[in-house]
Parts: sequence; C-alpha cells; structure tokens
Amino acid sequence: MICVGDLARVAGAADTSPLPFAVLVADWYRVRKGRELAHRHIPAARIARYRDLAAAFSGRAWPEASAEAWIAGFLRMLARYLDGPPSGDFAIDLATGEVRARGGYRGRTERRQTGAA
Repeated sequence: MICVGDLARVAGAADTSPLPFAVLVADWYRVRKGRELAHRHIPAARIARYRDLAAAFSGRAWPEASAEAWIAGFLRMLARYLDGPPSGDFAIDLATGEVRARGGYRGRTERRQTGAA
C-alpha cells in the first residue's frame, strides 16, 4: 500500500508518515467539496503535512505524463482548495465581488440562537 511518506521520499522530502494514500484522496475530496468546512474534519497536522508535500512536488520538474507529474498536479489542486475562499462564514461585497471571511460577533440574534443571551 502506498503511503504519504512514500510520496514524500519520491519528491525528496523527509516525511515518513505511514498515512495511507487513500486517506489523502478522501481528504482531497473533502476539501474539494467543503473547502474551509472540511478543515474541522481533518487534523491540522495532516493539513500541514499535505501543504509540505504539495510544496515538495511543486518544486521539481517532472517528466510530462509521468506518475510524479500527475501527483504534482493532484497536490497542486489540493493546495489551491486549502487556500481557497472561505466557505463557512463569509460575506460577498456586491460592488466588487470580493469574498471575505466574516467571523466574530454579529449581534443579539446570534446570541439568542446559540443560547448565550
């Protein structure tokens, strides 16, 4: 079974993680579909490992149509999904189209709905 540590060694990184590649693929789909919402289901250490792995693969020139080039593209997409616009609590500026995270206290109604009032 291929693990994340095997991929890291291919890219010249020192990661020795025994995490199965299938878990990486499942997390890729979580992040692809849920973006920021998926972060609560993936440990922060694993997200950091994925970022490091993506950086290791992106820093090399792989032969076209090779397995390594495919994995580099896969990890590049994962990194873009991880760094994508917010999906949990955000606002869209209708004048500019900018998407930004909201967060923070939004008033009395929120306190009432969460039982904090």
